[in-house]
Amino acid sequence: MLLIPARSRKDRTPRSPAARRQRIISHGKLIRASERDPSPIPRISGIYFIVCKATDRFYVGSAVNLHERRRSHWTALRGGTHGNKHLQRAWRLHGEANFEFQVVELVRPSRLLATEQSWLDKTNCIDLSIGFNILPRALSRASVAVQARKGFFDPHGRPVTIKNLHKFCRQNRLGFVSMMRLYKRGTKLKSH
Repeated sequence: MLLIPARSRKDRTPRSPAARRQRIISHGKLIRASERDPSPIPRISGIYFIVCKATDRFYVGSAVNLHERRRSHWTALRGGTHGNKHLQRAWRLHGEANFEFQVVELVRPSRLLATEQSWLDKTNCIDLSIGFNILPRALSRASVAVQARKGFFDPHGRPVTIKNLHKFCRQNRLGFVSMMRLYKRGTKLKSH
């Protein structure tokens, strides 16, 4: 067994995002989906990366069904309708051949958000020079949709409670950005 002496903090050289990502996940085995054979992606819950091989930037996400989540990402990216504009722009610029879906960790569905949050914190992928993630918090669509939102008023000045944020945004033709503003309550958008 070869022992390598530990380096002090002063001696450490800065690592590229790819080297940092590889160091973080070196203890686990990555499951990669090639363009020709997407079958290695399991139909169970876990954490995944979407990696741009041309820039070494990546997106961290979680899914109850990894196989289906990969399919939905690729469909949206191919169609130019992905909700993450940074990832969509990189896809257009570098092409599908330069992107890879990697399963990083298999997790029980009850632990998905907590595990995804730890990966977001470990990788610092909300820094646009490192990753494509936009939000610093791991959110599920269900957690955003089911919370009642108060403090909004209709055109007549009556208070309105939004019970299902996704449904409300669909009915009023509001996009993801407007929905997140309503979610964060940091907006001057009207609820009518």
